[in-house]
Amino acid sequence: MHINLHPNISTKLQTVSRGSGLDTYLADSLKGSTRAKRGQGVRRRVVANAAIPGNWQNFLRVDSNKTELFRFLSAALMEWFDQEDKQLVITDGEAVLSKPLLPDLTSLAPCNHEEADSRMLLHASHAAKHGHHSIVIRTVDTDVVVLAVSVVQELQPEDELWLAFGTGQRFRYLAAHEIAAGLGREKARALPMFRSNWMRHCVQFCQTWQEDCVGSLAVLPELTEGCCCCPSHHVTYQTMQCASSRGS
Repeated sequence: MHINLHPNISTKLQTVSRGSGLDTYLADSLKGSTRAKRGQGVRRRVVANAAIPGNWQNFLRVDSNKTELFRFLSAALMEWFDQEDKQLVITDGEAVLSKPLLPDLTSLAPCNHEEADSRMLLHASHAAKHGHHSIVIRTVDTDVVVLAVSVVQELQPEDELWLAFGTGQRFRYLAAHEIAAGLGREKARALPMFRSNWMRHCVQFCQTWQEDCVGSLAVLPELTEGCCCCPSHHVTYQTMQCASSRGS
């Protein structure tokens, strides 16, 4: 499969000292039924001499296609990468590959996170612990933005966490550390659970708080407390704390 990937990565690495790439699709994923509703694709082998799929949407409907593609790209990047003063860190299932070999990957692997969303934050935490104090996460997913704002204060005060968010004319850089500082520690921590409930009752919330949903956290302190105490919220928050302690 001839994908012109190396020039793109080379360009990205010109202005950074470390690059991380990750994603995974579990066979027994909780989101498997959601993916199945998107329709059936065609299973294809991913090898070096294969033609690029003519219909990427159809190709990406099959989780095994994506898994094999990511492994193929990871292996190709690891073989190609050879830049001084740069680091490359890539996930390989529950494991992590790095070049040059990093001495301490205990806070990154093994990792069985179903979503790349939270795993990105583990990589951000690990990078910050090892001297990378200005970190950029490239995403088009608002879930990643919310999670980043909620946990960025687990990093050190001098660390900056940026999100390169959106595409085309809607692309912009978001400073997660500044957003979190503006909200305050507790409100920032409450965001994931608040957003989860907001999405579940989207119509009701839009009618009530269309202009300022987050403002409800300011006038309802018990809502903030409840969101912070919810067990499902602690999954990401405690994971970041665990990564911090293991990386110390």
